[in-house]
Amino acid sequence: MIVPTHTPRRKIEGVRRYGAEVILLGATYDEAEAEARRLEKTEGLTFISPYNDARVIAGGGTVGLEILDDLPNAARVLVPAGGGGLISGIGLALKSVRPDIEVIGVCSTATPALYNVVHGTSHPQVWDTLAEALSGEIEPGSITIPLARQVVSRAVLVEETAIAEAMRRLLFDAGWVVEGGGAVGVAALMSGAVAADGRPTVVVITGGNVDETALRRVISA
Repeated sequence: MIVPTHTPRRKIEGVRRYGAEVILLGATYDEAEAEARRLEKTEGLTFISPYNDARVIAGGGTVGLEILDDLPNAARVLVPAGGGGLISGIGLALKSVRPDIEVIGVCSTATPALYNVVHGTSHPQVWDTLAEALSGEIEPGSITIPLARQVVSRAVLVEETAIAEAMRRLLFDAGWVVEGGGAVGVAALMSGAVAADGRPTVVVITGGNVDETALRRVISA
């Protein structure tokens, strides 16, 4: 597995516990992905994208099915969005049963790739972000581009300060350690990027891979 050098240590150790080799390469996800694609061609390896893969997207779809089972009357679902694999899968599952449900992609202002796809904008990547798991551009030709345009109702951006506040609220009120990229949906509601208007709302929270240093920084802010 090739990951950029800024990847949280907890994530790296989790991968190693499953017996995989972790290669730290590049300052950004885009650089790590480019190297993985190079190795795919030069060494005849199989590249598995974390988002641009039909099976990965199908896996995300199971989250949508669980939402429909548990909360069939949900009016909207907020999903953290990076490359678009998770939200494409969730959106396809939800819309196949409930075409009226609103699927909202939540990006940080530093990681706007999916927002750019949905709204036709060109906000730049900022690599220093609490939402590092959502970082990186979406590779040209990714199957998530047409899928996101098909199933994502809209996308919103949240600021770093809102992400930090959401992480604190989840930690102190719920006792959950949530990484920045996983907390963006909560940040969207708390900051007003998505109005808390009383409609039945599901927020998908993904990942607790935040290192102690980053967590201490968030807590003390």
